[in-house]
Amino acid sequence: MWMEVDIGHSLLGKVRSFLYKPPACYLVYRCVGQTNIIFRRFVTSICSSGCLLTPFISDDGDLLAFYRAGKRPNDLQRVESIGFFCAPADRKYFQADIRIRLYSAG
Repeated sequence: MWMEVDIGHSLLGKVRSFLYKPPACYLVYRCVGQTNIIFRRFVTSICSSGCLLTPFISDDGDLLAFYRAGKRPNDLQRVESIGFFCAPADRKYFQADIRIRLYSAG
């Protein structure tokens, strides 16, 4: 599954990104069969280009397993749920609407 996300910055967020650094945005996810929820920093400036969501590749070991001969993508982690968040004080830097596009590769 391929995911493309549009997370826009408010005018204040654009000014901050230009003068200092972009505000932090996080991806929250849970994989199939896991009870813990994981969050990672999400780069909003390139998220509209898209990323591989399932199978989920979280580190170099997963990447090697993805390309290993005889390994099927279904053997790797699959994402069950996702979400996005930022610190409450940083909400003013983002637009309220988020657009997510999901595409099936199979």
